[in-house]
Amino acid sequence: FNSLKGLLGELYGLDIRYYVGVNFQGFRKVVKSAGGVQVNVQIPVYESTYPVGAGKLGRIYIPAGPQHMTGREALIYARSRHRSTDFDRGRRQQRVILSLREQMNAQAILANLPGLVDALKDYDVRDIAMPATPFAIWRAMRETKSRAGKR
Repeated sequence: FNSLKGLLGELYGLDIRYYVGVNFQGFRKVVKSAGGVQVNVQIPVYESTYPVGAGKLGRIYIPAGPQHMTGREALIYARSRHRSTDFDRGRRQQRVILSLREQMNAQAILANLPGLVDALKDYDVRDIAMPATPFAIWRAMRETKSRAGKR
């Protein structure tokens, strides 16, 4: 992961200090701890053969327009791919992550910190110790406020 951090940092001119990666269950818990995620769906998503678990397939439909999604729904939206391209799926994944990031301002993070820590503790890969996470969030908030004041 350090190589990937270095590569992405170099490509995008970013100083990537830490990363957190979650599996599907961790993603659902993160979205749940945030109270869901509001996503502006650009193109309706319909799939008649979406894997719903236990080897079964089901139908999904997510209409265009603003949608408030649970963790499960956001994961379905981001992962659906049978009626679209990998590029479309990548754009949907970015839309979910960016929507979640926009909603998770410093105040929202602090309000949901216990749930976020709980969501991440069992389902993630990271290079920051979990006990340090509240401090890292506080420091990031302080740096963000400092940068905003300089504009």
